[in-house]
Amino acid sequence: MHAIIFYYTLSGTTKMVAEAIVKELNCEIEAIVDTQKRTGAIGFIRSGYQALKERITTLEPLKSDPATFELVLIGTPVWAGRISVPARTFIVQNKEKLKEVAFFFTSGGKGNEQKIFPAMEQLCGKKPRATLGVTSAECKKELYLEKVKDLTKAIKS
Repeated sequence: MHAIIFYYTLSGTTKMVAEAIVKELNCEIEAIVDTQKRTGAIGFIRSGYQALKERITTLEPLKSDPATFELVLIGTPVWAGRISVPARTFIVQNKEKLKEVAFFFTSGGKGNEQKIFPAMEQLCGKKPRATLGVTSAECKKELYLEKVKDLTKAIKS
């Protein structure tokens, strides 16, 4: 299966999970790059506010065309209980190009599956082949690696 991961990361946690998926799935990977500065206290507050308001941003052009892949995995951190603004923008801009999707997110806490995956599904207009939610605590203890294996098994089956 010709697949790619498009992910957004600010702290590096979502990138870490994306890279683990690449190792298991042997697929391509590309970062979603936002043009807006999101670091520091002001960037943090602005990002949370924009996520709550479901805003979009300006992204740097993609190197890969999502339309050329059978499966697109989309990764996002959770901001204020929502999809990150850059990941939301990616979905909005590319939903017509997505043949099949899978979703993953990283979050500071638990319980975001009930909000994030349905929101991503609604934006894409497609039911995901597989999903994965990972907490920061699971990342610190490398407990996410088993979850990544479960995700890739679901994708391959």
